[in-house]
Amino acid sequence: MIPLYEIMSQEDVSKIHRASLDIIGRTGIKIEHDGALQRLAEVGAGVDFKNHVARFGGDMVEKTLARVPKTFTCGGRTVEFDFECSAQRRLPILRSSAGCINRFDVLTRAVRPLTRRDGIESAYLADALDEVDILGTMTLCDIPQPTYDIHAFKDALYHCRKHAWALTLNSRNLKYQLEMMLAVAGSRENLARRPLASGIFSIISPMFIPHDEIERLLLYGRYRIPVRMTVIPIKGVSSPYTIAGTVAMINAQFLGALVVQQTLCPGLPTWYYAGIKSMDLRTTWSISNATPENMLVAGAVLQMARRYDLPSELSIFSFPGCQMEQYMFYMGAAVQWAMMSGLTGLASAGNFDGGNVWCPEAVVLADETLRYCKRMAAGFELDDGTLGVDAVQRVGHRGEFLSDPHTLIHLRKEKPFESRLLDWSSYEHWQQAGFQTLTDRAHARVEEIVAHHVVPELQPETRRELDQIAKAADRALL
Repeated sequence: MIPLYEIMSQEDVSKIHRASLDIIGRTGIKIEHDGALQRLAEVGAGVDFKNHVARFGGDMVEKTLARVPKTFTCGGRTVEFDFECSAQRRLPILRSSAGCINRFDVLTRAVRPLTRRDGIESAYLADALDEVDILGTMTLCDIPQPTYDIHAFKDALYHCRKHAWALTLNSRNLKYQLEMMLAVAGSRENLARRPLASGIFSIISPMFIPHDEIERLLLYGRYRIPVRMTVIPIKGVSSPYTIAGTVAMINAQFLGALVVQQTLCPGLPTWYYAGIKSMDLRTTWSISNATPENMLVAGAVLQMARRYDLPSELSIFSFPGCQMEQYMFYMGAAVQWAMMSGLTGLASAGNFDGGNVWCPEAVVLADETLRYCKRMAAGFELDDGTLGVDAVQRVGHRGEFLSDPHTLIHLRKEKPFESRLLDWSSYEHWQQAGFQTLTDRAHARVEEIVAHHVVPELQPETRRELDQIAKAADRALL
């Protein structure tokens, strides 16, 4: 494996940590939940009940970091899709789009609202693509909005065997999603041992946790569902303009939210999750996460996650705009940078237009990009056999290695990367193929998967139970 790149010195890491402790010790976090504030006060936090602000000392943070799980299992619908999460994992996990509201057509360049059929297509892609480990649920616009998240999650369980990230509107809806998880898992014990979905606990920048975030966290904790501790600032708007200031505030918010999480739900597994955006202050209408400055923030945040020995995730694929050529340029640079920096989870494959638009071809391209980068990250075997000194001696001057035993022996041991999308043929062959582009081949791959991929069905009684839960949600919430 290639060594990890560290953008900051250890002294810099310590400075960021101390600045983060200063922020949550002086500014603190505003928490609109009296029960959470009361519990935090009982374990030693400084709580201003009048202003709903909790402040945490360094000792409290260090005790929290010592007890938070450093590794945990994420389960699939079936066990072959389980995987382990930890900061020590060197080849990253890939998650597909979540939360998008529109779909981009790469052939017509038109955008339209997402439908339930698109959600099912996304599930088929995630199930079929080898490098996609987690299916994110999206905002389906042809389902009544008060319960769309419940139906989207039901479809995810129906049509994908992999771990899901179940976005939810609120704690009231989450209860129905948890019932669905139990129906598939079979028991609360099974679900806790192999959680087949994970959730989200967000701190709103700057330094604010709403009431319902706490309510959802308590539900996740009751069922031992892993959560992403989500921090998504806009540099210069909801975090300081400087790179160092944004890193310090992201880290402060994560540490403060972690204290809250572990106080209310001790031992609950978590990711250090950040979505980093910045505003173009020249125009004030362009918000991007694809700038080199944001990649610097990302590298520093990942180094802080490794300092705490916690798994990390970034919305590395959430690309501004819908220009496929720019997406591919950014994706190649971002994935390599993230892997070099030790990222555990690559998030939002297929996201365009800042996370509003889903593009299935982009999911296929992300899968291929990660396959390519994983092969580079794996390095190569170096020993007396692979060095080939004897082979060079046998072939001698101006010989050929095609027929040498060394080539035949290692041809299968050191397999070359075989692309499913890239075309490395000559101009003549490209011309004969009708000048087909990478986007064209990605589109063909999407159509092939949707037409031919088969996902084994859930048991009939489980399907009936999921349907009953969704209908009960509709009756109660619509």
